[in-house]
Amino acid sequence: MTQTLMLQDAETLLVHGRLDLAAQRFHDVLESDPHCFNALLGLGVICAQQGQFAEAIPWLSQAVIQSPDSCLAHYNLGIAHKSLQQLDAAIEQFESVIALDSSHLGALNSLGNCFIAKGQIEDATATYTHALALAPDNPQTLYNYALLLQSSGHVTEAAALYEKAVTLRPDFAAAWTNLGTILQDTGAFADSELCFRQALSADPTFADASINLGLCLFRQNRADEALSLALSTASQPDHADFPHYSLGLLFAKLGQNPKAQQHLARSLERDPEDTQGARLVMAGLGTLPVPDRSSDAQMQKLYTARAASWDKATESDHSYRGHELVADLFKSLYPEHQALSVLDAGCGTGLVGLSLGPVGQLEGVDLSAPMLAHAQVKGIYTSLHQADMLHFMEAHEGSYDVVTSAATLIHFGDLRPVFTAAKSALRPGGRFLFTVFPGPDSQPTGAAISLLHGHAEGGCYLHSRPHLIKWAEEVGFSVEVMKEDVHEFDRGNPITALVVALQSIAPSP
Repeated sequence: MTQTLMLQDAETLLVHGRLDLAAQRFHDVLESDPHCFNALLGLGVICAQQGQFAEAIPWLSQAVIQSPDSCLAHYNLGIAHKSLQQLDAAIEQFESVIALDSSHLGALNSLGNCFIAKGQIEDATATYTHALALAPDNPQTLYNYALLLQSSGHVTEAAALYEKAVTLRPDFAAAWTNLGTILQDTGAFADSELCFRQALSADPTFADASINLGLCLFRQNRADEALSLALSTASQPDHADFPHYSLGLLFAKLGQNPKAQQHLARSLERDPEDTQGARLVMAGLGTLPVPDRSSDAQMQKLYTARAASWDKATESDHSYRGHELVADLFKSLYPEHQALSVLDAGCGTGLVGLSLGPVGQLEGVDLSAPMLAHAQVKGIYTSLHQADMLHFMEAHEGSYDVVTSAATLIHFGDLRPVFTAAKSALRPGGRFLFTVFPGPDSQPTGAAISLLHGHAEGGCYLHSRPHLIKWAEEVGFSVEVMKEDVHEFDRGNPITALVVALQSIAPSP
């Protein structure tokens, strides 16, 4: 058989899904022509279709070398890198495709997805906007841009794009599901349920839709239906992107602890950095010890997504108020503007700093670079630092008159290390002002986890008053203020917090 015929045979076998035979034919071609572009590309595509992305990359890289102007080779190499979370390498390949063909929707969508994964929201927005200008009725681009808007808090705009996507493509299960989650968050359970059922009608095996429908039924006090659906979902094949965390959380809310633990443990196996917070939920079930704090990976993911919308959450009367509570406490303790040195620990987008009014020196520290970028724009901080706030405070002994922290200590369990670090950073007589969510005074460990009301999903703890007082006194603080007030709203329901002022007790001479 000639090389041309072998190549034609291999490509025909590939089209018909006979991958092993196609691979053998491509190898045969390469024996006589090691630089054959089509054979190199074909072997890379076969490896990728078999989920062997690491093996695909060498073949596809050689194909790119042989044909640098091939959009197909660059695109497939980008997909392989993206599948391995090698985002910079993937971006390079997708940008090469777009340089060759600026209207390549696949590369534009994939490039936007990579930017989202890296937290480069402005780049993702520009990419999707360009793609929609080229093809305003492309359902996949509408979906991708809607997903970006939804994660950035622009849910009304996202819902409109999802609705357009499902109108154009009624079998778009993922778009129906995400539209349903938006409606569910507004309390429109009947409409939300309809969306999830539309998704399952389009794809009965779509686990995300099943789990969200289960949560929707649970919130409508239809626990028996929710449990039946959860059990059915759990029987589905365990594919690579199966949402074990979400299913585990649903089982936890339904009181099915063994099944919840099983799926949460599976989630941790696949995500050892714990970007979703499975350890915290398992601790709430009593399976694991209560962690000292939420995982850094979960916080980075959570606040990268929230950075663009955090300030917007303050725009209505029924919104986030934590920054106001801390700022009002500050003003009550310092009624006249003084030349104070203030550290805003866990400063986020700078809402506390903006609300404090003039102070002598205002520094901010936060773990999230996207949040800090929004704080920088406000122009109110003397300096901003990307760092773990505990380590930062420990390294700045006796540097501040006041440390503020709104909606940050909620992510720590045992607060003694935080109190110790804050005490170290404060000058004698300095104050530590913060908010935490209150838990039962009788809770034995001082920090508890609530599974039924959303705290665990947000990486949050509940703290008891007696333990807060005990921990504060142990490290040399006196409790000056501890009061309860509305911290934020969830679907119109008020969530209260403790607003606390601790004062550093000067050591005895």
